Amino acid sequence: MRSLGRCLPRSFWSAAKKGPTAAAEFAAHVTFWAFVAQVLSPKSSCRGGAAVEAWWRWGNCVRPRRSPTALCPARQRLDLQTLRLIQRQVAWHLERNVTKKERWLEGRSVKIVDGTSFSMPDTAANQAAWPQPSGQKPGCGFPVAKLVGVFSLASGALLEQAVDHLHVHDSQLFRALWSQLEEGDIVLADRAFVPMERWPA
Repeated sequence: MRSLGRCLPRSFWSAAKKGPTAAAEFAAHVTFWAFVAQVLSPKSSCRGGAAVEAWWRWGNCVRPRRSPTALCPARQRLDLQTLRLIQRQVAWHLERNVTKKERWLEGRSVKIVDGTSFSMPDTAANQAAWPQPSGQKPGCGFPVAKLVGVFSLASGALLEQAVDHLHVHDSQLFRALWSQLEEGDIVLADRAFVPMERWPA
């Protein structure tokens, strides 16, 4: 946690959304770290307010008494672009610390490509944008999206990702990520991605 914090400047939080709701009492950077702590803590929930209180003390903020469930709407207020900047900053920080000897044949970058899917809250907007699996009865499931990511084998960093609806093939999403490939890179992927119709030159 401390190592991660050192590579994230406070300026990242300047784009955080603001508003008059109770959730606004949570500073953006405190909301983020409380969320990270929650993810890393087994069996944690929004009602477990211990992590939230700890991060408020860490942030030297005055904390009036409030329900720990305020963290849930506070998380929704985190700016998506800020979270993407954080992801890219962490990836860059990890990659720049990789030595030549840690790369394949002391210099070649191996980039792993893989896909997954994830469900989202069952809202009308999500159902319209992200269809359910074809075998799911209408009204009984959650909207599902597909994600394909490019990872660095040397650092483990997620370099970039592409998201689309469930019926887009992994190989199609990967085409949107070709800009992450450089001359001399080795791509490690399963057979869902090969043979490709056309690889980047």
